[in-house]
Amino acid sequence: MSATAHTSLTVTTTLVLKSSADFASGNQPRLAVDFAGDAPQVCFRTAISTDCSVSGVSDTATGTFTSDTVALPVAPDAVCTPVVTVEKEICTSANAAKCGPGGSGPWAKQAPVSVLGLLDATAYWRITVTDHGPVGISGTHVVDSVEPSCQTAGAFSLEPGHAKQVYCSTHALLNLFPITNQAKVSYTGQRPAWTPPAHSAWSSLLRLR
Repeated sequence: MSATAHTSLTVTTTLVLKSSADFASGNQPRLAVDFAGDAPQVCFRTAISTDCSVSGVSDTATGTFTSDTVALPVAPDAVCTPVVTVEKEICTSANAAKCGPGGSGPWAKQAPVSVLGLLDATAYWRITVTDHGPVGISGTHVVDSVEPSCQTAGAFSLEPGHAKQVYCSTHALLNLFPITNQAKVSYTGQRPAWTPPAHSAWSSLLRLR
């Protein structure tokens, strides 16, 4: 009999009572069915969730059934790689009060030399880091190729769909014509622990025109 074709086995018996003489002392009729074949086997399958937050799987059978413990890390594929962008801008307002944290600016990719003259030769920068998802990032640092004050001292985290703005400035720029400034971020996303931090693309701007 094929175990695939017959996943269960039912034995039906009919007992015909001929005499009650053998039922003394608690005797009862009994039927035993034997089979020749492999011992019963049970197979388990572990299905890993498609949620990007899953970073590993640990599975073991307990109770009547026992097995070796299985513990494996799960490496997310490209669909679980965070999409991070960096936008670096310069304040084009002649009022320094509008160029600080939360300032209305306006902010642009270029600024005329005349603006710096009104701001005591100081350029005010705004760096916007956005995590477009699908997973969050942590250990995030801003890397600036020109201005050290724009590099964040402490790491920060971002949830999918959230952004963080970093404000900084550079003084005594009137003698540095022209200058191209750029910034990027180093971060760790939903990835195995042994994978090194990733970097976003550079965001460049021409300070003067």
